[in-house]
Amino acid sequence: MRVVQASSQYPSVSVSVDGAVLTSSVDYQAQSNYSPVPSGARHVILEPTAGTKAPAVDATITLSPDTNNTLVPNGFGFSTGYAMLLDDTTPAADSGVKLRILNFSPLEVDAYVVPEGTAPNGKPALSALCTYPACTSEQQKYLSLSPGTYDIEITTAGKTQIVYAKTKVTIESGQNRTLLLVPNCPVCTGPVCVCNQDVLTSLLLNDLN
Repeated sequence: MRVVQASSQYPSVSVSVDGAVLTSSVDYQAQSNYSPVPSGARHVILEPTAGTKAPAVDATITLSPDTNNTLVPNGFGFSTGYAMLLDDTTPAADSGVKLRILNFSPLEVDAYVVPEGTAPNGKPALSALCTYPACTSEQQKYLSLSPGTYDIEITTAGKTQIVYAKTKVTIESGQNRTLLLVPNCPVCTGPVCVCNQDVLTSLLLNDLN
């Protein structure tokens, strides 16, 4: 299991599983490496590395055997949820690549995956992406693509107006990637947290190779 810290409420978090420390410090908009965790029901606590705030996550989760999973605390201001992702570590057929795009913002958006320098047109690669705080198993599915360099253009749902673009994303044969969309909020350090939820940023994760 690895942790991606996407909640602006916490500058840094630590994670324990069944009382044992999994990772002691994951900064905001950063990720940990995968660490082995036994399958079955596990008690997970994710809390600030420093300070007195309550844990961001205190839950029992169930992990299947021989799987890679990503825990994503996410949110903005004083609102924090979490998602548990099942990561695909199997290579795509015919030397292809796999790409998953997940939205942990409140915006309703579509995603276009187009050759570098191409404007969004036609049908989006993914419609009605999941919204904060979690994604269904159907929404977690990967796209199968040819190796290459792509622009990933995020548009208002049902339109071609770009609200965010991740450009020049190169995915080589045999690689699997996940792009997480999150509000580009500053870390919340005071009693009042200000966040423009309409401004996005992204985290690109290596799921395979």
